[in-house]
Amino acid sequence: MLALAGIHWNAVMLERTRLFFSISLNGQPLPYSIAVTLDGKPISSGDKISLGQHQFAINGPQTDSYTTNLSIWYGKHSLGDIPLKRSTGTLSVSTAPPALWVTIQGSEFSTSLSNSSGTNLTVPTDTYTVSVQYPHWNGSQTASVTRDATAPVAFSPRFGALHVTCNRDGAMFQLHDVNGNDLENGSMPETLTELPTGDYELIAVHHNHQLQKAVAVDANVTNEVLMDFEYGGAVFESVPSGASVFGPDDRYWGETPLELSEITPQTLHFQLELNGYQNVPATLDVVADQTNTFSANLISFNYINAIQQARDYLAQSNYDQAMSLVNQAIAAKPDDVTATALQQKIHVLSDIDQADTWASQGNFIKGIELLNDALTVDPDNDQAKTMLAYDTQHKPEQIERERIERLNRPHEVFNEALQSYSDANLFDEHELTTSEPFNEAGQAIVAALQDVSPAFVVTLNATPRPETDEIIAKQNVGGILISGQRICIIVCGQAKDDEAQIWFKVLEYKKHTHFSLQGGLTEYNDEIPVNPGRIQMTDALEAQLTNGVQIVTERIQQVISQ
Repeated sequence: MLALAGIHWNAVMLERTRLFFSISLNGQPLPYSIAVTLDGKPISSGDKISLGQHQFAINGPQTDSYTTNLSIWYGKHSLGDIPLKRSTGTLSVSTAPPALWVTIQGSEFSTSLSNSSGTNLTVPTDTYTVSVQYPHWNGSQTASVTRDATAPVAFSPRFGALHVTCNRDGAMFQLHDVNGNDLENGSMPETLTELPTGDYELIAVHHNHQLQKAVAVDANVTNEVLMDFEYGGAVFESVPSGASVFGPDDRYWGETPLELSEITPQTLHFQLELNGYQNVPATLDVVADQTNTFSANLISFNYINAIQQARDYLAQSNYDQAMSLVNQAIAAKPDDVTATALQQKIHVLSDIDQADTWASQGNFIKGIELLNDALTVDPDNDQAKTMLAYDTQHKPEQIERERIERLNRPHEVFNEALQSYSDANLFDEHELTTSEPFNEAGQAIVAALQDVSPAFVVTLNATPRPETDEIIAKQNVGGILISGQRICIIVCGQAKDDEAQIWFKVLEYKKHTHFSLQGGLTEYNDEIPVNPGRIQMTDALEAQLTNGVQIVTERIQQVISQ
């Protein structure tokens, strides 16, 4: 009987052995689904529980985990209210270039940032939509933030710019996309920035004239677009002035001096008439972007005076003015032998004078060209012959000087480029040569840097001096959290007709970092050159130095066929 009583008591007590608990989040009932387990099996508050040692656990994707060990004996056991914390992660957003607006939207958290290049936020675990807005481009990405992890979201749209100019003041423009949408309008000149790469249509209007041009925007450059209204001007002059100018069908244009503007390129047919003077029929070719002048000495003008003035200017070695006057004489009396002979003499003496100036500046090749031109008109000119012999003798000196200047130019430009980097002397310079023309090699190197992963960002692609290309490219080095930067300085230059030199240096930097107590986020300060004299070298930094040179060298060698 005693044994049966013990068994009954044990059964009663086991029935009463139960576990009670409640769960809350920030003092409120839990709104999320969670898994509550005892020894790995689901359990609810008030369930029976066996005697002995147990492990109680709470897990959920939106909350931090909770675990405790229990020692159970007969009777009711209560864990009370178990307050859970909302699980969080990091949302890392970067925009390059900075966006007008960055909008982050989640079910529990949202924010907007203006003129932002990005941010790092500690947010509740959730799925977020990150949207960016630029003047002419919008983008959106979805990111899932998980517990204690970083979800990266990066926007790097390819933008370029248009520098819109016109050869006429007061011109207006409209920029349309490929669908005909009006994107920008205004007056020229104007620089339109942050345009997505692609094709556009530019319309320019000037004084009721309209031009349309298809334009392309390339990434990271300002694309120059000139809207060129091809007008010419016509100036009609006569000596004496006051002559009437008549066009076709006896249409009266005005009196000399007369200036007409905004004439489309054409050949004008007209006639000058003045009482007491012979009519002068003539033509004038109007060329775009020029003021085309017709000047005539009417026949009643003293022709002899024009010839005498031309000779006076010739005696003063004022060849330009002398030629102008003799041309006026020929216009008044075409095919005049005296005027034509004087014109040839001025031409020869002017060529000799200019050749002497070029020779004094060391440009014997230009001098030879002018002297040969003079001897074509006057083959027996002894002065021209003597000067030609002298210039021909010294021509090899000029050729050799220009050859040496050309040979040394690439490295000189490279050294000039390095002056902008105070740490450049800490890194080795490298040289390669190629039979490819310098500009083709430079374009191929830019493409290899930008298009091959890991990609460089080309920040400069310019021609600082003739037959040279200067390229500056940058690359972030590291993992999810960027820890360094690589700067590549390259100069391609034509050293010989069949050889281009390629000089380059790879500058490596490590970002000096520290951790703030707020949120444990990494903050970046200055950059330190990776050099034994500036930083404690590690295997990773040694590898960064070696890899940088190897990457740049391989990409250059691949495109120049080495």
